[in-house]
This record gives sequence, structure tokens and C-alpha cells, in this order.
Amino acid sequence: MMNDETWHIVSGLLADWHIWCRHTEQRSGPPGRAAGFGQSVSNSQYDWENGVESELVDKRIMQGFDAAINRVKQPYLTALQLEARNLVARHAVWDSPRLPKDRIQRELMIAEARGMLLKELAKDGVLC
Repeated sequence: MMNDETWHIVSGLLADWHIWCRHTEQRSGPPGRAAGFGQSVSNSQYDWENGVESELVDKRIMQGFDAAINRVKQPYLTALQLEARNLVARHAVWDSPRLPKDRIQRELMIAEARGMLLKELAKDGVLC
């Protein structure tokens, strides 16, 4: 079983991954500008105050996380996807017919899926 700190780290990564997958993550630079320039990459020497460099690091982490989570087999992948959605919503609002109806069995399946994910993340060196 994973400890509380690891549980919270994985929860944060799952929530960040869900937002990253929706392609609505926050971008560096001032908001409300022309949509065509929202994805443009500026030279970091001119835009370091807006977090360009940390955004690139976060993007690499999410790419590694995405590769690892997509190696988790079904139905555990579905459990992780719904867990991520519920973490972003901050309530258990999403459900799936692929998951057990019983709450305790569903929570055990999610814990097992998180364990599988941790093994995949450790293989890639994303999370040790």
C-alpha cells in the first residue's frame, strides 16, 4: 500500500494529467490575447517571468506520465481516467459500467490501478 505522501503526489499528477489531456492547460503569457498566438513559443530570455521554462518542464512530465498511464491495462486504465476526472471535479461525480458498483470494490480497484501506474512511472523514471 502506498503512503499518504505518495497518494497525494499521484492524485496531483492524475488531476494535472486530466487537465493536460483536455488541451486547456494554462499557457504562459498574458491571458485574453489572440488565440493564434496562445501556443507560440517565445524565447525564454524574454519571457522567463511568465514561466516559459517551468511550462516546458511540466509538459515533459505530463508526456512521460501520459506514456506510463497508457500502458496500464483495462479496466484499470478506465479506473484511473475516472479517478482523474473526479479529482479535478473534487467530488465523485463520474462513474463507469466497467467499474464495480460496490464502493469498496471500486476503491480497491483504484488503489490497485494506482499501484500499477506507480510501477510504470518508476520504469520511466518519472516518479521513483
